[in-house]
Amino acid sequence: MKKAMIKSVILALLLCFTLCAGVSATDEIHIVKMLEDKTVLSEKTVDYQWMEENLPVQGDGTTHYFMQGPTFDENDQWNPAEDINVLSRDFGALKGTDVKDLCDLAGGMNPGDEIRIVAEDGFSKRFGYENVYSPPSRQGPMVICWYNGDDHSEEGDQQGTGYPPDYYTGMRLAFFADTDTNPEGYHVFGNTDMQTCMNEKYWHYFNGEWPSSSGLSVKYIDRIEITTQEPATAPETTGDPGETGAEKSPVLFPVIFASLLVAGIIRKLR
Repeated sequence: MKKAMIKSVILALLLCFTLCAGVSATDEIHIVKMLEDKTVLSEKTVDYQWMEENLPVQGDGTTHYFMQGPTFDENDQWNPAEDINVLSRDFGALKGTDVKDLCDLAGGMNPGDEIRIVAEDGFSKRFGYENVYSPPSRQGPMVICWYNGDDHSEEGDQQGTGYPPDYYTGMRLAFFADTDTNPEGYHVFGNTDMQTCMNEKYWHYFNGEWPSSSGLSVKYIDRIEITTQEPATAPETTGDPGETGAEKSPVLFPVIFASLLVAGIIRKLR
């Protein structure tokens, strides 16, 4: 009995280790633009080193950015004062790359397009064009964060410092909101900000009931999918507009000549 119990505990620990090992900090991201039928139009893969060296850097590695958890208060679910469950969502002193700049690497978005930001484990969140390309200041740019300069927080969970894998919750989506709507002067993208800035279909609810902007903060990101309604671009043609395929292809000339020759021979044989 005792041996069986020990064996069960060991198996449970191994299972837990396997599941945990399957999700870890990411260091590169694949951006793909596709039609609604999944036809791929363009794609690009970059790592965080390339992002830092080649694209504008958001954040300074000293300023902390916050989101907001559920209030669990039926009379104050959206909490415009941003004074409930905010310090627990201190995501650190972040640096990263604007999602807009990453989308542009694969052809960008058009009004009406939608993106899906996907984690390594398959968890994902969708957002509209406006939130990516023209966010109000109370939302701020959507940023894929690949660096945390300070893990000290009054109430928030540890994120890890430095670059992935030391920044072990990265790469992570954060919203670099301004301080205008927060009475304490914090950079908070709160629940009311989510309600004000986003289409209702993109709001996140904890347990399907409580508004929580922090639920939009996807961790371990390795993919951005752009779904567009624009038609696929037709292949480019070269040469004079009046040229036909037969005129441009030298292979067709001997084929046509041979066909005519064979037809003539058949007529003589009849």
